[in-house]
Amino acid sequence: QRNKNLDPVDPLVETLPRYQLCSPPPETLLQVHGFTVVPMTKRRTDDSNNIHRRSNKCGDIAYYSSHGPVLTSNNNNNNNTYTQFQVALVVIHGQNRNADDYFCAGHKASELWHKQQQQQQQQEPVLTLAPRFLQCNDNPNIALTSGNPPLRWNNHSTAGDWRYGADAILLTRDGCTNHISSFDALDAMILQLSNRTLFPNLKLISVFGHSSGGQLVQRWALLSPVFGENDDDKDEKLPFRMSRELQVGRRRRRPHLRAIVANPSSYVYLDQRRFIGHCNDSSVSFQEPSKEVQTACSQYNQWEYGLEDGGPMDVRYRKQAVGKKTALIERYESRDVIYMIGSQDRCNISTTTTTLSNNNNKDASHHTTQWWCNSHGLETTCMD
Repeated sequence: QRNKNLDPVDPLVETLPRYQLCSPPPETLLQVHGFTVVPMTKRRTDDSNNIHRRSNKCGDIAYYSSHGPVLTSNNNNNNNTYTQFQVALVVIHGQNRNADDYFCAGHKASELWHKQQQQQQQQEPVLTLAPRFLQCNDNPNIALTSGNPPLRWNNHSTAGDWRYGADAILLTRDGCTNHISSFDALDAMILQLSNRTLFPNLKLISVFGHSSGGQLVQRWALLSPVFGENDDDKDEKLPFRMSRELQVGRRRRRPHLRAIVANPSSYVYLDQRRFIGHCNDSSVSFQEPSKEVQTACSQYNQWEYGLEDGGPMDVRYRKQAVGKKTALIERYESRDVIYMIGSQDRCNISTTTTTLSNNNNKDASHHTTQWWCNSHGLETTCMD
């Protein structure tokens, strides 16, 4: 029960649930693995070893794994075939980049699901992976089992540049020439999991993100061409010539890909409409803001909140992915994307709030001070 003397204001938090601490497999939290990311535009049918030797200069995406370094970068030197997996869960951390906590929780959820499947005589384990999008101010001494330096992102935005597809920091002093987006990193992981040489029996890949991780998953699921490549009934081709290993993987049906977006607090909208009004007001409507409001908030439909060009958060990956917006939206409608919102994790008032209004007699900005409210309702920028 909450202490009303210490926390007298917050109307949402009535009790703090007691969670059982998860126990991941031994050593899994002591080892951070690395997977070399080859940007999609750099992939060719030439020798994949040369590709990875060049790309290693840029660093690896760091990740935790329930079953060791399964995302090996060099298939030719790996004799393992992971036949035991039918389901893979990729868990994306939030703003604090505590991938170890998310890995632990994801592994616990996988265990519970596995026990349920055992009751139905299905005993295959779940492969749980948790990438870690390190920032430049994170621990500089993190050592990956791959022996390569980890990819890192700038932290220009509070919630992390990686969440909207920004490129990792170029290691120009080491000869890195590839621009690697956080979406490129997730694409590469999904492509590797879809490789039938390594994972011949994998049927489902679920990519789950919470908070800032949910923001990444929602935006990635909209833009990524790899997402559509996992649906064999779609004649959607990747915008690069696949390596020999990936061509072999495509000869058999790829795993089904599902994106799960949990409590992201902001979204990329598919058109100019937004929710107008306060969340507790019955007059809330979903419509295009007035011209006056759009003028006051000129960036409201630019990336990461909309699909228009420009703005301080526009990224290379988005520019390459967005062609005809109508085709992009239609493609998104056909994808398996699940949204989850906690019923008590919904407050949208922070220290300073900005409310859109279509009433020309009112200001476009309305400021409120409520220090206690900082959960995962809609953010309080004018872009929302």
